[in-house]
Amino acid sequence: IGQCGILVQNMDNEPRLEVGYSILPSHRNKGYATEAAIAAKNYAFKNEFDKDFNHTVVSMLHIDNYGSEKVAIANGMTLEKTFTDFGDNRFHVYSQSRDEWLKTL
Repeated sequence: IGQCGILVQNMDNEPRLEVGYSILPSHRNKGYATEAAIAAKNYAFKNEFDKDFNHTVVSMLHIDNYGSEKVAIANGMTLEKTFTDFGDNRFHVYSQSRDEWLKTL
């Protein structure tokens, strides 16, 4: 029905640890992306994958992808910045630090 995972993404020429997700249209709005994204972020923090990435996990979304924005917010992330890639595509970067995550436990 889709995929979710942790990967290294280059954002503004900086490597960042990203929780990425994509759900097939017929399965959207059922909570699957949110559930998977939360599990992936928690896994990254629990296993300290974030230590080489400034103790932060991000999700990068196309600026007009409101569904993914809702997932990032439900995953405890806040808008960090907006940037434009080399192809003039605009993205929002939502993030959560390890310290912010620890406060939710």
